[in-house]
Amino acid sequence: MMADFPLLTVLWAVPMLGAAVIILLPSAARQFAKYAGIAVSLAVLAIALVLAVGFEPGGPNYQFVEDHPWIPSFGTGYILGVDGIALALVLLTAVLVPLLLLAGWHDAPDETAMSGRSTHAYVALTLAVEGMVLISLVALDVLLFYVFFEAMLIPLYFLIGGYGASAQGRSKAAVKFLLYNLFGGLVMLAAVIGLYVVTANSEVFDSGTFDFRAIVEAASTGQLNASPAVLHALFFGFLFAFAVKAPLWPFHRWLPDAAVQATPATAVLMMSVVDKVGTFGMLRYCLQLFGDSATLFRPFVITLAVIGIIVNIIAIKVVFEPGEPQPRYKYLWKQGLFAKRQHQAAHELATMLSLQVLTVKNFAHELLEGASADKTKALIEKFGKIGLSS
Repeated sequence: MMADFPLLTVLWAVPMLGAAVIILLPSAARQFAKYAGIAVSLAVLAIALVLAVGFEPGGPNYQFVEDHPWIPSFGTGYILGVDGIALALVLLTAVLVPLLLLAGWHDAPDETAMSGRSTHAYVALTLAVEGMVLISLVALDVLLFYVFFEAMLIPLYFLIGGYGASAQGRSKAAVKFLLYNLFGGLVMLAAVIGLYVVTANSEVFDSGTFDFRAIVEAASTGQLNASPAVLHALFFGFLFAFAVKAPLWPFHRWLPDAAVQATPATAVLMMSVVDKVGTFGMLRYCLQLFGDSATLFRPFVITLAVIGIIVNIIAIKVVFEPGEPQPRYKYLWKQGLFAKRQHQAAHELATMLSLQVLTVKNFAHELLEGASADKTKALIEKFGKIGLSS
């Protein structure tokens, strides 16, 4: 029964449908929109746990496979499946999103912006990002993966540009984020088309295809019939897009602005969920489709990664030093500023949770000691002010 049930479709469709329903709620239902978002994200977590329980480590490479025609004339289909790496990232995404919705409970102010739907939009955009990330992780068709790899930029753009720091700063950061990633996507689109042409010219296929499993099998047996130069070029086309999104130094220049200007919850969503799709793409597509190219250019990629680590360490040291940044350190200061903000956000969250625990403890103590009615009422009001209510 489980094998016939489209579990992976339900996995990504639930947050997308939830986002559509929440954005259509009445403008006055701001609190209900938040609770609805939590409920939807918990439903996604439950589905992800069902996947994890049903996954067989010693079974086929791709499990819970769904294979339906999409555009047969282009050799593309609606093909979903999950392997061990994808399952780990699915669980990571499903666990983080409800926590981020809780952490960002007050990130969308109850104001009249967007026809009074600022809160609705914030929750819906977060769920939309989750749904698009999930289908990207389980897609086994190269074109299907590419579509949602790019589509997830749209809701994240509005999350960065619509909420967070100053309006001018966050708008600039959102545009920079979008332009960098769109350019990477355009390069990848050329590589996706090139891969289709290679499969069309290969004797092992009757026509061009985007079926990832079939292409990997042909690549592993050397039946793609493409020159090493062509495969290297396709490898770099995929790698460039993934390096921008991951991001890999020096293609990371959009990240400091976006991380600083976005709300802390959106910044974590971007860096811990969306950016991981870039790393996932390197492991799935670059390594499996272009194994020889990946081996040849491995020292180059490792060198960039090590440089990125060193630059970030220096940036964090510079930004935590007292005083204004020196002109020659402007870049490093900007690079490390988002780390400082995440540190401050974590401290504020811990303080808030401590206050809630202390208030509950005092409230229980006063009740057990037989506090007066007026004092009990005051404690209830105090607890309500620092709780989840807006």
